[in-house]
Amino acid sequence: MEFEWDPDENEKNIAKHGIDFVRAKEIFGAPYLQRRSGRQGKQRWVAVGPLAGRLITVISTRRPGCIRII
Repeated sequence: MEFEWDPDENEKNIAKHGIDFVRAKEIFGAPYLQRRSGRQGKQRWVAVGPLAGRLITVISTRRPGCIRII
């Protein structure tokens, strides 16, 4: 599966949470929970899964052939 993201948002996520999107996408390779988010009327998904011994949350949207991490 392909992933994409905005490089500026990735930098903000590193500064705020200490996790880059390259690492965050790893949760999609293991069992994870996912639900649709109705936030702001947009089609977004909230995924929760393990990463390096802790649980993280990844917000994403689907695009043809890829997942865009927000």
